[in-house]
Formats: sequence, C-alpha cells, structure tokens
Amino acid sequence: MEQYVVALTITSSGNRMTLTRAIPGFVTSYHEQWQYLFATSIVAIVPVVVLFVFVERYLVAGLTAGGVRG
Repeated sequence: MEQYVVALTITSSGNRMTLTRAIPGFVTSYHEQWQYLFATSIVAIVPVVVLFVFVERYLVAGLTAGGVRG
C-alpha cells in the first residue's frame, strides 16, 4: 500500500506512471480490460519472482543461522 501512495504522489502526470499505478486504470465502472490487466500484472510480478529465486538460498541460510542458539 505504501508503494502505491508514493507512486501516486511522485507521478502526478498522466504521461508517466508506474505499473502499480497503471493497473487500476484497466478496470472502470463500465468495462474491464482483462487482457491488459493480466499482462501488466505479469510484467510487474515476474522480476520479483526471478529475484526471489536467486536470493532465496541466502535468505533461508540467514534465517536459520539467526535462529540457532549457542
């Protein structure tokens, strides 16, 4: 939620906007553009999933190392 508010504040013009700010624009009260909504959602999610795949090993190692009592 916080990222959406920051993106909404920083990009006040309609020419440039972030993906999180563009996604709600595909749903109006009369028509939903599902193909654009889903395509934009995939483009927003894929980099996060790819980053998690590479970082997951170190994340789990750090969590387990911090949970061991000596």
